[in-house]
Amino acid sequence: MDWVLVVGVDGSLSDALAALLRGEGCRRTEGVATAEAALPLLAQDAPSLLVSDALLPGLPGIALALRALERDIPVLMLSDEPAMTSELEALGLPVLPRSIAAAELLAQGRQLVERAAKQRALGRPALRHMRPDLVSSPLNADAGNVTPLRRGRGRAQDFIAGTPLADALAYWQGKCAGRLMPQRRDIDPSELRSLLPHIQLIEPIAAEGGLRFRYRLVGTAIVEAYGGELTGRYVDELISGERARFVHDYYGKVCEGRRPVFVRSRYLTRKSVDLTANRLLMPLSADGERVSLIFAALTFEFTRAMSGGDGIGMDAQLDLTASQVEVLG
Repeated sequence: MDWVLVVGVDGSLSDALAALLRGEGCRRTEGVATAEAALPLLAQDAPSLLVSDALLPGLPGIALALRALERDIPVLMLSDEPAMTSELEALGLPVLPRSIAAAELLAQGRQLVERAAKQRALGRPALRHMRPDLVSSPLNADAGNVTPLRRGRGRAQDFIAGTPLADALAYWQGKCAGRLMPQRRDIDPSELRSLLPHIQLIEPIAAEGGLRFRYRLVGTAIVEAYGGELTGRYVDELISGERARFVHDYYGKVCEGRRPVFVRSRYLTRKSVDLTANRLLMPLSADGERVSLIFAALTFEFTRAMSGGDGIGMDAQLDLTASQVEVLG
């Protein structure tokens, strides 16, 4: 390993790990306390491995892990909380107890780095089952993850074809393997590197009066478009009124119908950008019957130029006349 970034891990474990790495000739080890401090380091000089505590102040550890995976950086999470450990494992993230010995942590880290190198050499092996007519071209970072503008209404497939939504749909279909819907453990973020900026995982949670929906994982293209971090937040904490009802309605359709749902919605803002979001929402299950997680992919169309990456803001007005919801067969 060339260099290792350690986040939120204090004390003897961090010191012992750094000593072992130096003994193996690791060029660089660095420890920081928060995800916010780690993000610039991920962008400047991608580490060979990220080791992070799951419980971090500010930006959640899960969100930091997603940012690392988007940059093809292997991730190893530490947690002693059973609920957090289960959540990390359900998202396909490797997790070890905080009390682990540094030597064992290093051995696990080596395996992850070797696995990542093999996956890079094979080139997106998990997506090779796709139909040729559904495969979109690699994402163009210079294009700002924006799809060509398609005005007005149309069939869902017209908006899905040739975009990252097509890749996500083919991935979900491949994971079904003859079942009504995949299990949530079938979705591995490390298999979705090129799609991760566009991905959301949304958890339906039973509450008085109906379901609440919580964002478990949110890709950077979505964060940039909406202008804020959503991971760990509930829909009804972020928006209200007509817009919240619209979102709850189409998430509810996925849970009730247990089928993919395509949503196209336009937002009007007071800023220098108006936006149309194309969403593909696909159900996942823990027991094969009930939807326990929604696997979503989003792309965006901008009718006016973005201003400084501020996004549309949570106060955007929903234009229902330019919105559509379609359940896929």
